[in-house]
Amino acid sequence: MQSVAGSAQGCYNRALRTSAASGTLTVSVTVGTGGASCGVSIVSDTVGNSEISSCVLGRFQGQSWPAPDEGCVTLNVPITFKIAN
Repeated sequence: MQSVAGSAQGCYNRALRTSAASGTLTVSVTVGTGGASCGVSIVSDTVGNSEISSCVLGRFQGQSWPAPDEGCVTLNVPITFKIAN
């Protein structure tokens, strides 16, 4: 999960070419019994940039994860974007 969240940095870097944005996105990922994501959504967004949120969702959709021990599991993944000084 951490590597996918880390890949979201590319989304942020692309968006910075045209505008300044910072804040936190929280991505909710529901993982089914086979390890496939059966639902991905943004549950919190203080960045306010649709280009970034769409790109981040794309990074999480279609990914395979370790299968949970029982049933489906929903994880909330906070990703903070800030401009380095």
